Amino acid sequence: MIPEVIKIRKNTAILIGLGIMVTGFVGVLAGYKFVAWRQGLVTLQSTNIQSPQEVGLFNRGEMFPDVKLVDLNGDSVNTHDFIREKKTVVMFLTVGCTPCTDAINLWKTYADRFPGNMLIVGICAGERESAKAYSEETGFPFSLYCDTDFTFMAKYKIRRFPSFVGLTENGVIAFLQHGFRADFDPLDVVTAISSNE
Repeated sequence: MIPEVIKIRKNTAILIGLGIMVTGFVGVLAGYKFVAWRQGLVTLQSTNIQSPQEVGLFNRGEMFPDVKLVDLNGDSVNTHDFIREKKTVVMFLTVGCTPCTDAINLWKTYADRFPGNMLIVGICAGERESAKAYSEETGFPFSLYCDTDFTFMAKYKIRRFPSFVGLTENGVIAFLQHGFRADFDPLDVVTAISSNE
């Protein structure tokens, strides 16, 4: 064979090999970062917080942000489309979270005891299909929306599941709680929201 052809084939093989190695390294690194992030969620969601002081970057007295989510049908929805003109409790959930399931089971028992001007919604971290299956599995009786690309949860640092944010009819944050407590009475949220109007 001609030496130049051998040299070109050798260089091509080296470049292809380097490309495969770099691609493999980036894939492993991305997988590691995702697994570490997910393990962080699992660790936080399994923690039963007893003295809630904060939920992400939300503060009492501030407006709840208007962000784009996806409903279980795959349609885009903005939060301000469903939180206006009703007192609202937003439940932040994630699929497979045992404390989230416990909270859902508790809130289900109160579903028919909330006043007519009260709206309960869930915002689930993750893909719509998983959230839909989780909603069916748990019998979630309220509207559920998805933060499919985790931008809302990441931007507002929602890292504890479940977390609850109570809003006045004007969308002002009046109640914050993270973690699940079996002794918690969901009607206390109604009282907290009403006392802040």
